[in-house]
Amino acid sequence: MEITSRLKNSKRCSKTPPVDATSHLISNLRCAAGQRPAHKRSIHARQSGSVGCLFETACRWVPVIFWILLAVTLTGCLKPGPKDGSLEGQGSAAAAGAIKESPRVTAALQLTDQGRRLLEDHQPDKAIRVLEQAVSLNPLNGQNYYYLAEAWLMKGSAAQATEFNQLAEIHLKEDPQWMMRVAQQADQIAQLDN
Repeated sequence: MEITSRLKNSKRCSKTPPVDATSHLISNLRCAAGQRPAHKRSIHARQSGSVGCLFETACRWVPVIFWILLAVTLTGCLKPGPKDGSLEGQGSAAAAGAIKESPRVTAALQLTDQGRRLLEDHQPDKAIRVLEQAVSLNPLNGQNYYYLAEAWLMKGSAAQATEFNQLAEIHLKEDPQWMMRVAQQADQIAQLDN
């Protein structure tokens, strides 16, 4: 209130006329607030522009910069995981347990279980089709290869069974129980081959 009354009652503080209406208002507000009049500012301040205007511009951009930095920080924290649901460099048993939340892996595990049940029912042809779908969804699950070797063993094809048994060995090498089963399967394939 005091500033506005000083502004109304005061004569122009600045002896140099302002360039436009905005700078006139700013100059008079500064004068009424007791700041140095525009004509008494240093030559450097006059050449570089109004200090108040620079401050106002900076204040206007602070919230914008804040929100931009916040958005960049938050998007930098969100790192997408593997799109195919695979964990590189891990054994299939560990990978199957660690990435069950992936829809592809979940579907592959269901297909693996379905293939295992088909083998129990002595239907190796259907089991092979189902297990090949499981392999295409999750090629790191060594159980798929083990059951494929089992299916080819049921069909009497030692060459195919050997190939899938070797793949099962590669992917199940971290799990000792599965490695025992893979070794027993390899012995059965060797007996079939003789």
